Amino acid sequence: MRVPWQLAKIFSPYINEIQGQENIPINQFILASNHLSPIDSVLAILAVRRKVVFVAERRLLQNWLFRFVVFFIGQSIPNSTDENITLYSSKLQHGKTVALFIQGDIHPKYKKNNRIHTGAIVLSQLTQIPIVPMKVENLDKVWPLTYWPLRFWKVKSINIKIGKPIIVPKEIKKDEYQKRSNDLYKKIIKF
Repeated sequence: MRVPWQLAKIFSPYINEIQGQENIPINQFILASNHLSPIDSVLAILAVRRKVVFVAERRLLQNWLFRFVVFFIGQSIPNSTDENITLYSSKLQHGKTVALFIQGDIHPKYKKNNRIHTGAIVLSQLTQIPIVPMKVENLDKVWPLTYWPLRFWKVKSINIKIGKPIIVPKEIKKDEYQKRSNDLYKKIIKF
């Protein structure tokens, strides 16, 4: 990953508080977070204080801003779900931290009909590496869903909460993935 720590620190003045950093494992983990804004990935780097590999979908490369961010952080984006599982399982096994925004797209508010992605549950089950839930709050005050303008005057607005690690049992069945993913997301938004 090519994001210099100093560059990520540009957003530090906007963070009011990071709770639960003691829940971050020493070894690799899967970071599962809500998704409020284009700068969520930078906030994840600030919160966990380490290099993070982000999971993304190829279709997002159609957006010029996203293409720039992907280039900037040195992200690779696989062509298919199977390639995703293989690539990110390998990165976890080699000591990397992998982050997923389990909502998929940016959603500033929870809605019951949001489709929650199952990738965090699948990766944790396959690798037996813990999921660390994270919630970002009030980011829409600094950078609303529309990309511009960034509200530079809204300092100390963002709160980040990090939950205790969760390991998904190896014996769960595929038909449980969606329910477990939905439960994980509900846990994140209730922090």
